[in-house]
Amino acid sequence: MNLKQEEKNEKKNEENESNKNNSNLSSISNNNNNNNSLSSFSSSVNKTYSNSTSEILNSSTSTNKTIINNNKKNKPKSKDKYFGSFLHHKRSGEGILYLKDGSIYKGSFKSDKFNGHGIYYFPDGERYMGTFKESQFCGKGIYIYPNGDKYLGNFNNDEFDGNGTFIFNDGDIYEGEYKKGKKNGKGIYYKSNGDYYEGNWINEMREGEGIYNYYNGDKYKGNWKNDKREGFGIFEGKFGRYEGDWKNEMPDGNGKFFDKNGNLYEGLFKKGKKNGKGTIFYKDGRKYEGIWKNDKKVGEGIFIMKNGKIFKGKWEN
Repeated sequence: MNLKQEEKNEKKNEENESNKNNSNLSSISNNNNNNNSLSSFSSSVNKTYSNSTSEILNSSTSTNKTIINNNKKNKPKSKDKYFGSFLHHKRSGEGILYLKDGSIYKGSFKSDKFNGHGIYYFPDGERYMGTFKESQFCGKGIYIYPNGDKYLGNFNNDEFDGNGTFIFNDGDIYEGEYKKGKKNGKGIYYKSNGDYYEGNWINEMREGEGIYNYYNGDKYKGNWKNDKREGFGIFEGKFGRYEGDWKNEMPDGNGKFFDKNGNLYEGLFKKGKKNGKGTIFYKDGRKYEGIWKNDKKVGEGIFIMKNGKIFKGKWEN
């Protein structure tokens, strides 16, 4: 048999296989209706967390929980089992593809590639429902993990990219911008305990300007670096108000502290405590100027009474 005759026979076999499986196509097409259920599911989720009105605390938000492994989604191969339609010897239209590794794709094909709406099931239980382009997740979609975590939003090149919402199985929710699979740009992270952070993100970490609201009413507004409060910031809570420099999550550098009794300390801080030169202005008119160590007066200092009298001396503990 020559090559030309063999090609003709192969074409005839493919056409017979396509006609044989046409009865399956209607049920496959019905699976595309999952896109309607996806959009309704997405809207119901958005309605749930958009009504949340919680506040924030000083615990570090662990957000490095979710990145899609781009290498584990297999591309169609000749030995995989396919049931569906063909066009010009290539998978095109609606179909089901069973891959050798146990993955399953149900949806639209074009020229042997996933294109349009579809569902991709991974062997480990993960699944993607949404739009494909050139066999990659691209456009709107939902990614579901076996542990219950869910991502709803935009994809590009198999990664979270654009606006999206990630719902963690522990009740935490992130809503905001992604770039290349990571939180990048503006976003809000709601914690299950009632805290929430709203601000800027770079590569999964809080960076730049942001506001952290605590469930008990406390609030931090200021700068962040490497997922921690650092730079200038203002903290307001039940113990008072601090405005000034922060380092590694604590007041550090120059700052002002207004306590709940109406007194004001202005001076240096280190690791969250008054350390170095500082002045405290008491509500009743008194004033102390001197050196502080771990929130206590030490060394030489001046105490000015409200009647103007001045006392100079050395303080110990």
